[in-house]
Amino acid sequence: MKTTNYTHVKAFLYLSFFLFLTPLSASHIVGGELTYECLGNNQYKIILDIYRDCFNGNPNAYFDDPAHIGIFNSENLLVDLIDIPFSGMDDTLSPILSNPCFVDPGNVCVHTTRYEKVITLQPVAGGYQLAYQRCCRNQTISNIYTPDEVGMTLNLFISETSLLECNSSPDFTFIPPVYVCVDEPIDFDHSAIDPDGDSLVYSLCTPLEGASFFDPYPIVPSNPPYGNVIWITPPYSLSNVLGSDTDPLAIDPQTGFLTGTPTLIGQFVVGICVEEYRDGELVSTIRRDFQYNVQPCNETVAAFFTEEIQCNDLTVQFQNQSFSNTPDYLWYFEYPDVSVFSEETNPSHTYPEAGDYTVMLIVNPGQTCVDTFVKEIHLTNYELLAEPLACDGTTFMVDLQVVADTLSGGFVVTDQDGNELGIFAYEDMPVSVGPFQADQSYILTALDTAFASCSSSVEVGPVICEVACNASANIPICPEEVLFLSEDGGDAVSWQWSSDGSAVIDDPTAQNPTATGVSDGEIFTVVVTSAEGCTSTCTTTAEVFPTPSCSAETGGPICEGETLELSETGGDAVAWQWSSDGSAVIDDPTARNPTATGVSDGEIFTVLVTDSNGCTSTCSVTAEVLPPPEVEAVNNGPICVGDMLILMSDVSSGTPPYSYTWSFDGQVISHSFKVYIGGVESSQAGIYTLEVIDAAGCSSMAETEVELLPNLTDPGEIAGDEYFCGSGYD
Repeated sequence: MKTTNYTHVKAFLYLSFFLFLTPLSASHIVGGELTYECLGNNQYKIILDIYRDCFNGNPNAYFDDPAHIGIFNSENLLVDLIDIPFSGMDDTLSPILSNPCFVDPGNVCVHTTRYEKVITLQPVAGGYQLAYQRCCRNQTISNIYTPDEVGMTLNLFISETSLLECNSSPDFTFIPPVYVCVDEPIDFDHSAIDPDGDSLVYSLCTPLEGASFFDPYPIVPSNPPYGNVIWITPPYSLSNVLGSDTDPLAIDPQTGFLTGTPTLIGQFVVGICVEEYRDGELVSTIRRDFQYNVQPCNETVAAFFTEEIQCNDLTVQFQNQSFSNTPDYLWYFEYPDVSVFSEETNPSHTYPEAGDYTVMLIVNPGQTCVDTFVKEIHLTNYELLAEPLACDGTTFMVDLQVVADTLSGGFVVTDQDGNELGIFAYEDMPVSVGPFQADQSYILTALDTAFASCSSSVEVGPVICEVACNASANIPICPEEVLFLSEDGGDAVSWQWSSDGSAVIDDPTAQNPTATGVSDGEIFTVVVTSAEGCTSTCTTTAEVFPTPSCSAETGGPICEGETLELSETGGDAVAWQWSSDGSAVIDDPTARNPTATGVSDGEIFTVLVTDSNGCTSTCSVTAEVLPPPEVEAVNNGPICVGDMLILMSDVSSGTPPYSYTWSFDGQVISHSFKVYIGGVESSQAGIYTLEVIDAAGCSSMAETEVELLPNLTDPGEIAGDEYFCGSGYD
């Protein structure tokens, strides 16, 4: 059996993309064929070639992995199933044009792969049929109904004789063209080679349906027999698969030579069957299923675009519009002078001077498919000259003249708004246009009436009334500062100031007014008027520094008598000035983070910040001063020596909970709200101190004096109502 070069594997044509319910059902099947090779000892290599669209096909609808091939006996019953893994081979077919000068349109791409597997086929009465099925075909196919819902069956018949005599199937010799040209004859050798030397009979046959929209990738192909695709009639049928009205597609049954002339553009399903006979007996049948893509084919053509007339520019850009499969370009910019040339695709060339030049483009010089394009271009200088004429002080006229290397019939003059001012002949120059306002400028344009690419513009005015205008201001300023405006052109006798913002100008008619409420970027315009009534306008733009950020904070609430920490955290300032609305004393009012003493609750501290531009802003913070708790200390005295001393706390304000500290003679004796001291001695009489601290950290002190009664034994010492201790006199 011959070896096929699968760098350009057989297959065909281009299949447009169509997406079904799932990627597996997306249009991508182009065609294929199923063949076999006998290896001896009942071993057969099964070969499946599949072709898919790689230009418009869904990229998710790739080659099957694995491909499922069913084996059926003569009673059309499944006897075995072959699963052939995808090898990963994915070749792209190159288009082969019937005419070497035709240009590849570039919108056709076909990928091919080959599945191979060696299996055992025991001889059996009636032989076998092999079948592979896949959906779906291209929805843009022209010659069958509902192509996007119709799949493909590739089947192969192996007779009993083939099994007994180790026969191999025929193999197609050539790959059909990826596409053919409309109205160009098809002359294609569609023959096959049989390694056993058997007789081959060729015929056009109707392609078979297979798989479906709902089961596009059947694991088990359906049983034969298989239905045919349905031709759209008229004009399509097996005898006219391309719908040609003059020369339908036909194949020589003996040679396999395919002829016909397609007259319709589109995509067409085509089937070729090859029957193999030995001693008059049919031993096998193979079928090729493929699509012809018929479209217009452009031949190699040289063409380029550039302006025929180019003004005021000696550099010319050339836009290549040629058609060629493998283009080579040769440009001659000053033909017949061939010393100035280029081989670029889209070159540019700078000519030495204005004048007429012949440009020649040769596509594929020295090759079979060569074409030449020649174009004349003209380069010219085109300039409009304008001379303003004196006037009466309010209007003026302008004399115009056009200077060019070559002048056509005339020119049209317009102003900057496109208003036509007149059409003039070159021989009538200079021409006068106007009148124009003396205090305005105008752009006048002259356009050649024959060559729209030639034009020239010139600015004229203002004339006669010339008044200088120069606006300035004391910028930049800080926010809320006054902006001083001035106009010092020197020619004006009156002024009218205005603004594009919300600033207030104190006297808009003054030469040097002031403005307040100015925004950054605000534009101030002044119209100045001379003694002759001529006006001019100039502007100045205000620059206002941003307001420096300011943020004042304290260290939090403090207790009476404590020091308050102040801080400014805005970040823009370089100087600070603190003040208070109360009697607090600020240690350093110019510090960023000073402290204050003698602070009252609710006292407001204000800081004035100044940034590096000298601009200021203020911010404030209010002090929170917490009052101390109101505390009273009491005891149960006077008592006698040896009795129990009770110390008690009374707190009537502050923030609970509280902590208590009792001290006597400089020593802490308890942290309880109430203190019990039994067996008091004479040394324990005196002043007891209580310190109470509330939950906010504020504290107060209180004292209580413990008094001991005298201890007397002589009742004669009793005087008045005094109490004494001892001898039962108490």
